[in-house]
Amino acid sequence: FVTWPRKPKSKWYRGKTGRVFKNSNYMSNELNKRSHKLANYLGASEIRIGDYWNFINKKYPNINLYNTDDSHPSLAGSYFSALLFYKVFSGSKNIANLEYKPQNLPEQDAKLLRLIVAG
Repeated sequence: FVTWPRKPKSKWYRGKTGRVFKNSNYMSNELNKRSHKLANYLGASEIRIGDYWNFINKKYPNINLYNTDDSHPSLAGSYFSALLFYKVFSGSKNIANLEYKPQNLPEQDAKLLRLIVAG
């Protein structure tokens, strides 16, 4: 899978790490480019999780996909990524109607994430 960039405007884009990561768009483009090259070399397919995260970060910034370290997933980020994997691996077209949601994730956020994955 193609992972997500660090949280936009976070500490990861300042100081020493900022020279490497620059910004979330740059990091996302580099992750996509390098992962695509590796997938082609291996003959593997890609699940572009990072592209979906970028969409959420821009369109629904009130849903925080990141843990407090601005890198790893929060509960919402883990659920969102799991939904994407489930859709790809199961081939399910019924993502919007899944009943499971993590206990501490607000129902409105879970529903929105399922609708986005359902496409």
